[in-house]
Amino acid sequence: LYRSIKHSLYEMSSLAKSLDGYIIEENRLLADSVLSICRERIQVNPDYSRFIVPHLLSYTTVFGTEKDIKQLLSVYVSDNQLQEETKLDIAWAYYIIGDIKNALYYVESVNEEVIAKNYLKHLAIKSKILEANGDYKESLHCYQLYATTLENFHQQLFSQDLLFAQEKHQMELSSMMKLQERNKIIWWSSCCVFALLFILAWIYYRYRN
Repeated sequence: LYRSIKHSLYEMSSLAKSLDGYIIEENRLLADSVLSICRERIQVNPDYSRFIVPHLLSYTTVFGTEKDIKQLLSVYVSDNQLQEETKLDIAWAYYIIGDIKNALYYVESVNEEVIAKNYLKHLAIKSKILEANGDYKESLHCYQLYATTLENFHQQLFSQDLLFAQEKHQMELSSMMKLQERNKIIWWSSCCVFALLFILAWIYYRYRN
């Protein structure tokens, strides 16, 4: 849709989100299809690669071999302009290939801003890494924080849904009451009109002769 109206940046952003979703679902067929489209766009404008590069490590971690992960990790780690958001994915990739030392290093080097943005993801990854490192107490603590935060998030969503349902009910009730009031006014108006017509007719026939 964005391509048809020539909004390339929006198109790439949508493609990146789609790719991320298919990676999470572990749907390689659709992920490869989206990635193929992205590569075509990047050939036309190499600057579009910035939308896709952050997802390549996640893609490789899910669908690639251990060798693929190691090769891509070497590229990311050697990047002097490594984005903070990517550190979580690097930590997880190291965890997947069993390099717990580096996994722990990267998960603990993530700055507070990124942690705040990706709080649940950070807790989930850190919990796994700490467990693999033998730090079961801290791992359990991270998992408890993760579970509590997730439960609070679901409760908040439920509360919002409940509030929306109540507001919708009130609106429907108000609309129904207004309709009933309007119908009542119409009924009384009709009665008055019929009564007036009856009186006029009675006067007419009474005084016609």
